[in-house]
Amino acid sequence: MASRLIVCTSVLPFNISCGECFYCNHEMESQCDNSNRNPEIYTGGYFGSTEHYGNYPGSQAEFLRVPYGNFMTFVIPESCELEDKALLFLSERYLDFTA
Repeated sequence: MASRLIVCTSVLPFNISCGECFYCNHEMESQCDNSNRNPEIYTGGYFGSTEHYGNYPGSQAEFLRVPYGNFMTFVIPESCELEDKALLFLSERYLDFTA
């Protein structure tokens, strides 16, 4: 776990993945062995889901704690010239914002 707070513009997938298990190392991050705290389900954890998928709070917030953030976060460089609304297409949350 990182011991510092990093504030930056970033994009996240809806699924949570550790980057170290068998599935993450074989490009199957949605099946992550370590991110779902529910031992009865054989998929990884998801933001905004119930206990079924790890009980992680949703991701529509100004600030968010990101488990395994050093692996699954796509940082947007400050030099990026795209508007924030254009970056929504990099996330699965686009439909939630436009609905």
